[in-house]
Amino acid sequence: MTPLIVAARGGDPGAVSLLLEQTDISLNDTDDGGKTALIHAAINGHAAVVSVLTNRDDLDINYQDFAGDSALCCAARRGHEAVVRALLRVERVSANNDGGNSPLVEAASSGHEAVVRLLLAHGVSVNSKDHHGVTPLERAASRGHEAVARHLLAEKAIIVKEGETGSYALANAVFNGHEAVVRLLLDQKGVSINDTFEDGKTLLAQAAVRGNEAAVRVLLAQKNILVNCKDFDGKTPLHLAAFGRLGKHTHERDRLGRLAVVKLLLERQDIDMDSKDNDGHTAQDMAKLAYMRHDHHFWDICNLIYGKSGSWKRLES
Repeated sequence: MTPLIVAARGGDPGAVSLLLEQTDISLNDTDDGGKTALIHAAINGHAAVVSVLTNRDDLDINYQDFAGDSALCCAARRGHEAVVRALLRVERVSANNDGGNSPLVEAASSGHEAVVRLLLAHGVSVNSKDHHGVTPLERAASRGHEAVARHLLAEKAIIVKEGETGSYALANAVFNGHEAVVRLLLDQKGVSINDTFEDGKTLLAQAAVRGNEAAVRVLLAQKNILVNCKDFDGKTPLHLAAFGRLGKHTHERDRLGRLAVVKLLLERQDIDMDSKDNDGHTAQDMAKLAYMRHDHHFWDICNLIYGKSGSWKRLES
């Protein structure tokens, strides 16, 4: 680790200035993790040091460490607004961090609304994607950052869903049980409550199989919700709530969540208890399979679906 990196990481602008007076100093030397002095200053929120370093024309302001993070990306992720401002003042900075992690996606993911506003005002596309293809809205929705999502949705150019599949931002909010964000996204034009994804599952099905009671309540409250919509395997949300997820170790929280979802679905007047999947199984059949698979830990879900009266005679027959 170079003396310049040590001084920058420690937040000492005076020491940094003295070191920069040396003719043999290299601003862009890195540590073992590929981080420059500028990146260390950005990570630790040292705006004064960043300002000193960015005055040098030979500084590689867009240098990416081994993880694909630039100084701007590091500052945005941590919500260091002053550092972000200092970096954006430099004309040659890449606000999109081309080829690496997206500063806007990272700021949205961490819930830093002020930094999101700064980046958008600087001209960063609201629909920019990171190297995984994830947008700021999708990441904010996944983490439940309602204020950030609301600000992103206020941008005229925002794309809430792409192509024929449903909104991944909405799906992420549903998967993670972020009720407020689910409600917010369902109010957007072009978003249908019954949109399906690659496996043919609707949002209700996705929430049901995970036992997300809060999300299921929100979805069931929507007009025109299709409670019996089948996925590509012919399974309805009730099938999925009754059985759970294959290959997943079942915890008590998962069981209680799916029990609550089953109760909600059975309260619906339009629920189809006799619907069969592609293998000819009803929801009752799936409940029995889950009961046997988990050593009778799912008695309450079975009992609920089969009905209290004579349920175990039917189940054990």
